[in-house]
This record gives sequence, C-alpha cells and structure tokens, in this order.
Amino acid sequence: MSGVATSALVVLAAASGVVFAEEARVRGPVVRLGDIANLEALPETVRARAAALELVKLSSNRQTVSLPVRTLSARVRALMPVLANHLPESSAAVLIRRRSSERPDLVASGGEHGIAKGDDVRVRIKAGIFSIERQGIAVSDAKPGEGLFVRTTDGKALSAKCCGD
Repeated sequence: MSGVATSALVVLAAASGVVFAEEARVRGPVVRLGDIANLEALPETVRARAAALELVKLSSNRQTVSLPVRTLSARVRALMPVLANHLPESSAAVLIRRRSSERPDLVASGGEHGIAKGDDVRVRIKAGIFSIERQGIAVSDAKPGEGLFVRTTDGKALSAKCCGD
C-alpha cells in the first residue's frame, strides 16, 4: 500500500477488499469508487473497472456530503455484483469534499520554528486518500506559514509551504 495515508482509512473488515476513506476530495461533481476507496486488495482483473464506477453526482450547491459506507456499498453492489463479497458493511461514513480548482498545497516538513536554508526536508502533497512525498534540501529559510523553495534529489525545484510534520 505504498503512498497511502493509512491513518486516513477506515479499516472496516480485514478481508473486505474495498477500504473506504474517512474523508476524500473529488474534482468534479461525479464521485467514483476509485476517488473514495483503496482498491488494491481487489483482483487486478476488476480493479480498473471498479475504480471507474460512478457512485454519486454532487449537486452544484453542495461542496461537502457525508455518505454512509452501507449506502456506498449497496450502490457498488448494484452496479457491479461481482464485488459483493469484497464490500464492507459498516455504520461509518465517508466525508466527500469537492476539491477547489486551486492547486493543492505542497507542505514541507520542519520544526515548529521553521526551516533553514540547507535543511533536509520532506515535501508532501495529499491527493484524496493518497499522500506523495519527495525528499529535498531547503533553498531558502522559512517560518511556519511562509513559502520556501526545495531542491529535490533529482534536481527539480518545488515551491512549498512551511511547516508540516
């Protein structure tokens, strides 16, 4: 489960196959199963088709909706019956937020007092239930909340916000 923020997952059943997120962000009005659940435990032959299942369309005036896992599982079961044995039954819910069109923040790790030029840092971006990290070196100083530049090990420069954990 490389790159997955497991603390943000609702572990509903050890053998469920489909693990819904506690919270997910989607780009447009259509919420697909792949946007709100980790499907790595599903058989490879059905994973891509399952990820593309359209579960819900968000109305234009709703930016956030909370949907029960039971409701989501029932919808998946109706659309793709072959997944019936892979779906959890739970009283938990998934909080779905519509992602703004703004670019998500890259957050650089650092102490509570900031990052100094030359410090080794990790830059993290969270995309839905996935979290991607890159290692690098701070090219500038930054206090919490300020922007800074980070040079990655492959020589690319990233603009990040200081300071996360």
